[in-house]
Amino acid sequence: MPQWQPWVVRHLYSVIEPDPQYPSYLSAMKDQLDRAREAEWISMVYDRPIRTKGDIVDVSEEEKLVTPPVPEYLSPLRWRWILFVTRRQEVRFLYWSPRHPAGHRRIRMFDRDGYDIGTLVWKVCDACRVGSINKISITTEYQRQGIGRRLIRRALADGSGYTWQTTGQSPEAKRFFPVLEKEMGTAFLQYGGVCEHLASPPGYRPPPTDRRPRPVLERGI
Repeated sequence: MPQWQPWVVRHLYSVIEPDPQYPSYLSAMKDQLDRAREAEWISMVYDRPIRTKGDIVDVSEEEKLVTPPVPEYLSPLRWRWILFVTRRQEVRFLYWSPRHPAGHRRIRMFDRDGYDIGTLVWKVCDACRVGSINKISITTEYQRQGIGRRLIRRALADGSGYTWQTTGQSPEAKRFFPVLEKEMGTAFLQYGGVCEHLASPPGYRPPPTDRRPRPVLERGI
């Protein structure tokens, strides 16, 4: 009669009578598999072997020296993952959703190395069917490549058919928006003032205490 290992005997008996320790065996195996997958993923992102807990600690220490800085409300590891999955893109876009429906919506752009190269800030009031472009800025190196048009189209998608306005326009913006009006068939009124919900209330307002939603990778631009 073969000499079975104790765990094999327990497993065979568990077919007839469930072994109370069997779930703990599965849980331990799953934990080991998850740790192995995590180490493999971190190794792929950081292009270095991760075999022990000390290696992961070393990676965390390196994050303190990461330049450029990690975008707000993102963990260093999450930011590394975004840079990795978009490594073949010249520009990647992160979207910050508003705290409330008529609040600021924001997109920031980053180059391949993770440096901030531009921002778009806009608001939308669904009650009044009005949208507002509050800010658009792109570094000189990335201008005249159609990125500004792509950003404005993304903002317009949040209020298709709405009336759109802008805040004060710089000399460059005064040349930029008229061109868009002809291309997109949408007027961008400076200081339109057609919606009271988008106007900033007078007086001092304490900063909100709630945490802004974590940014997400915007793939539709």
